[in-house]
Amino acid sequence: MSDTQRLWNDYAACWSADPADRLGALGAVAVDEVAYRDPGTEVGSLTELASYMAGFAQAFPGHRFRIGEVLEHHEDGRLADITGFFLPA
Repeated sequence: MSDTQRLWNDYAACWSADPADRLGALGAVAVDEVAYRDPGTEVGSLTELASYMAGFAQAFPGHRFRIGEVLEHHEDGRLADITGFFLPA
């Protein structure tokens, strides 16, 4: 598995991570001022993204994420700007 694939797999796992571990796991894959947006939200920090992920996980228990396509990727080994779209499995 390439480093880029590993990075995106680790990022996807953050969405369903244990709440106590989510912020630390997210910090390993994204910069502190990560910009994240999807059709439902826009956030600008690890803490805000971890909180959004927690709410999403609570609303959809047992669901997991899979990254279908990456158009661009990281800087300095971590994600800095993410745009997400959700499609049915």
